[in-house]
Amino acid sequence: MGKYRLFGQCIEFSDAAERFYDMKYRAWCAISSASNDFENWYQKCGDIVTVLNGYENKAKELIIYYANKPLFSELTDLEIYDISEDSYDRKCLEFLESSLALDTVTEKYEDIVKEQRAKEEYRAERKANRGRVVGGGFGVGGALKGMATAGAMNAVTGAGHGLVNAVGNAGSALAAASSKRALYNNSMTLNILKEGIREDILNCFHSHMQLLNERKTCYIENVFDSNKATAFFENAKKVVEKQKELLIHSFENCPWSEDLLSFIFINYKTERKNIWNIGLRFHVDLHEVAEEVFAASYTLDAKESEEIAKVVRADILSQMKDFGMDESETLTRIEIDGLNRIVELYDVLTDDAEKQSLFDAVKKYDASQSNKATVVHNKGIWELAKEYSVKFSSEEIECILSKIYSLNAQESEEEARKAKSKMLKVMETLGVTESNTFDKLEKDCIQRLCLDYENADEKTCNEMIGKIEAYNALEKNKTPFIQKIRERIESIWSKEDGEIFDNLYMNTDIHNPDEIKEIIEIIQQKGRTSSSQKYVSALSACSEENIQKALKFQRKGTKIYKYIGLIAIALGFILWIADLGIILALAVAAIGIVLLSYYHNLKKVWALLTFDGTLIHKMLSINEKE
Repeated sequence: MGKYRLFGQCIEFSDAAERFYDMKYRAWCAISSASNDFENWYQKCGDIVTVLNGYENKAKELIIYYANKPLFSELTDLEIYDISEDSYDRKCLEFLESSLALDTVTEKYEDIVKEQRAKEEYRAERKANRGRVVGGGFGVGGALKGMATAGAMNAVTGAGHGLVNAVGNAGSALAAASSKRALYNNSMTLNILKEGIREDILNCFHSHMQLLNERKTCYIENVFDSNKATAFFENAKKVVEKQKELLIHSFENCPWSEDLLSFIFINYKTERKNIWNIGLRFHVDLHEVAEEVFAASYTLDAKESEEIAKVVRADILSQMKDFGMDESETLTRIEIDGLNRIVELYDVLTDDAEKQSLFDAVKKYDASQSNKATVVHNKGIWELAKEYSVKFSSEEIECILSKIYSLNAQESEEEARKAKSKMLKVMETLGVTESNTFDKLEKDCIQRLCLDYENADEKTCNEMIGKIEAYNALEKNKTPFIQKIRERIESIWSKEDGEIFDNLYMNTDIHNPDEIKEIIEIIQQKGRTSSSQKYVSALSACSEENIQKALKFQRKGTKIYKYIGLIAIALGFILWIADLGIILALAVAAIGIVLLSYYHNLKKVWALLTFDGTLIHKMLSINEKE
């Protein structure tokens, strides 16, 4: 016997009534699982032909697995030993509704394909095989009995008529399906076939309850009336002076009504624990309703006042304990809001003592560790990260460090040093070895050591390098600056050496190999940069042959080699295209290539000896020769 307390009264349901509800709930779960399983199968079929060919077996499989087999297996637990599986199937297993559903959809399919003869033969065969299982029937003992999923609950009390209604409502929808694909995609097709399975499952449960009552007098009894329950409930909301009495009557007729239990839970705080326990018994999940109640109690005043928030929090915790709830979004919000009030000034506090006071307040605050960790993470409080096992992403760490590297630190060397020291502490605490923000700080500091190095002389550049090398910073951050300053020094050397080597080159007798050799040795010894190599290359190339080539390149008639060469190559191409003789075309083109190569060779020698025409030795000047 089930006993429940509501508004100070004890409401009892007989064991038979309790068993009725339990059977009702089992039917609901079976329908739900079978419906979902069927929907998955339907989608996998992919077309209406596959569905129609496989529906009969699939329907039997689901009905047997979710209703017939588990119901039969419990007979021995109820000390009913004289019913065989075949006898049970004859009494409690039928496929009439699923067969009707299949016939309905098949008729539409046959209308589409216009195979009247096949339609009549198929119907005759279906009628011959449709109906109850007789004897071995469908071989229930060895048949497939398995799979699961979704449905409705309020029809276990008698044979279902849902399929009749579904078929009636589906007429126009199926009529609109003018193709096989449209018939398959039409949601009404799926609903009709699914409803047939659901109705047969309901019939199994209904027949099973009748069988149990035949063997055990009044074993299952339906004392409930959902229509009465609805009437009592609606009137209870209107007649306030009799509300409790009417709510009790509503409960007596339908104790699993979610609307009823939610209404009492929301409006009668003292009854919440009783209602919660009733909900657990009748499988009504009240977690969302409880959360709504908690959220409503967290008023604007509570959000603005820590004292009021504490009272609300304590009340929610007390109720959660009564309900056996482990967590609540509202409780989380209250705790996080309270912690946020504590850490609100974290980013602007500079005094260590004030910050420590803030950290102590966080630790002492009555809130869960997970909520404290959330606030520490969201606020970027790196000092408490280890204590609350908070992990920051690389982007979040950069954000924390960027707050430390303030505008003052970017403009003041002294402030930069303080910021750097703090950054190093943060990085050590968070287990970080590299940071773009830290690198920027060091580079900014190094930059101040070598301002205007582009215009500095050699001595100043060397002093800058010394300061950078002595500066306490990562080598990877110092190296680019040292390299740039060294490039500046090399440019100074190149300019100085260039002036000296220009004079040496211009005053060298390029017809005298011994003098050339001597000058090359001087340049190689004195040269401080790679730019000296061009003088060595030019002097090394000063042979009589190359001198004559350089002189010849400057003569007015030399360019004729270039033009004749280009014309000859073009003419050879034209001769080849015009098919006027491939040998002639190749010969003309070859002459052009030779002339063009000769011209470019002269130009190359001239460019080498005159540094691309920027420094022309007097002995290479055609005017001097003339």
